Amino acid sequence: MGRNNLKNISLLLLLFFAACNLKAQVQDILPTTDVIVGIDGGITYGKVLEVDDERIKYRKNDIPDGPTITLQAKQVYLIVYSNNTTQLITPAFGTQKAGEPTTEKQSSKKKSNPKPVIEEQQPLSNSSDSTVKADTIANFKTNLAHGALKIGLGFQRDYSSFKGIEDFTKTPSAPSLFAAYQCRYNRFLTLGINFGYASFNYSYSASSDYDMIDISQDITEKIGTVGFYGRYDLMDRFFKPYLVLGLNINHSSATVVGDIYFRDEGKHVLINSDINGFKTNFVARAGIDVMISQRFGLYSDIGTGTNLIQVGVVFSFK
Repeated sequence: MGRNNLKNISLLLLLFFAACNLKAQVQDILPTTDVIVGIDGGITYGKVLEVDDERIKYRKNDIPDGPTITLQAKQVYLIVYSNNTTQLITPAFGTQKAGEPTTEKQSSKKKSNPKPVIEEQQPLSNSSDSTVKADTIANFKTNLAHGALKIGLGFQRDYSSFKGIEDFTKTPSAPSLFAAYQCRYNRFLTLGINFGYASFNYSYSASSDYDMIDISQDITEKIGTVGFYGRYDLMDRFFKPYLVLGLNINHSSATVVGDIYFRDEGKHVLINSDINGFKTNFVARAGIDVMISQRFGLYSDIGTGTNLIQVGVVFSFK
C-alpha cells in the first residue's frame, strides 16, 4: 500500500513538472506583450491601450496597474501586437529622434505650455519621390540663390517699333547689350528675367525733279527691354542645347530729324521731334551653352527679340 502511494505521488509530480514545462514553452512561442518600435529604432514593451492619429497610449508590463504613458504618434514607426498583427503608424523610419514619453498627468500639463518640435527631414537618395521634391518649387528659394548670370552682345536687328520704314537704310549704332539672371525651377525647366538695350539708326533720302523737292530724314531709336522667359534644357551635359519662350516689354525712344528742301524757292523746312512708346513682343529662341567649367561657360542663340544673333558668357552660382 505504501509503495502504491509512493508511485501515485511520483506520477503526480511528474505530470506537474511536465505541465509547467509545456506552459513555459507555449509562452516562449506566443508573445504576451505589445512591441512599440520608435522611428529612431528604439523598442518599447507594454500593453497598448489606445491608438489614434496623434498619440499612442500604453502601460508598462512590469507595472500593469501603473500610469498610462502617452507617446506622440509621429514618434512611433510600428506596433507589433501580441497576436502577431502589426500596425504601421509613421512611415518615416529613422528620420527623427523620439522624445520622452509622458504619462496622462504630464501630458495634460504640457498641453498648456507646448514646446516647439523641430523635425529634420532627410531625403532618401534612392527615392524617386525625393528627387521630384528636390526639383519642385519647394526648393525654388534655394535655387534662386544658385542660379546663373548671362551677359551677352546682340548682332543684327530683329525688332523695332517703327512702321513704314521699309525703304530706310537700317544700321545698328553698336551691338545691343543683354543681361539675364535665371534659376532652375525643376529638372528641365529654368525661369529667368532679362534686360536689354539696343540702338538703331534709320536714314532716308529722295529727290523729285518734277516737284523740285529734296527730302532727307534720320531717325535714332533707342530700345530698353525687360523680359520674362522660360527655358527648356534638352540636355544637361558639357553641351546644353535649349529652347526659350518669353515675353519682352520694350520702351522705345526715338529722335526724328528731317529736312525738306524746295529748290525753286531755295527754302528748307526742318523737322525735329521725339517719339516715345511701349510695345510688347513674344520671344522665341534656340541656343546652346558650352560649360567650360562648373561655374563658367559660353553661350550663343538665335531667334526673335531686339537682336537676331546673340553671343556671351555664363556665370553659374552653383
